[in-house]
Amino acid sequence: ENGRWGLRTFTNREILPAEYNAILSAERFIVIEKEGLFAIQSIANLAGVANQKLVDLGFIYDDYELIHNNQFLLFTGEQETVMNLDLSIKIPLANQNFYVLSNGWMVRKDGKYRFYDQIFYPLSQQEFDRVDVGKARVAMKFQDKWGIFNTDKLFPTTFEYDSVHFLSDQIGILNVFKYITFR
Repeated sequence: ENGRWGLRTFTNREILPAEYNAILSAERFIVIEKEGLFAIQSIANLAGVANQKLVDLGFIYDDYELIHNNQFLLFTGEQETVMNLDLSIKIPLANQNFYVLSNGWMVRKDGKYRFYDQIFYPLSQQEFDRVDVGKARVAMKFQDKWGIFNTDKLFPTTFEYDSVHFLSDQIGILNVFKYITFR
């Protein structure tokens, strides 16, 4: 109506008034835009509005990216977060960066790295100082030692190398320095 968008049921019950710049469908989510900011809602959540359920749209995101058809990577300025289908925040909004891996995610925050599976459950409680990412492997530094994580295997790894360098997807140089004292 008048260049604005709203939502109504097939029986003409109002879900959202016609006061938004855009309303888009993204899998089982609804993305609502108002004055350059976005609110994310699930279809199930908005369906309750027709039955007098109140919904807080909270237009706080300035960009978004749908991931795996059931989660959103959301941006507010330099901050990022992840929301799942039940509209729960999986990783709180903060100055951080999300990087996709072959079987999960790496998040960099405050100069440290953490690893998550595809639905953002932590693979480890440890934070890592440095990482070197290959296609199927990640080398990570923890307490001055390096370990290798194969993204197609379980996370536990040992940290026993002094340096790691990937030459290809299948070949890497793993160094362990031994110090010998002569008398």
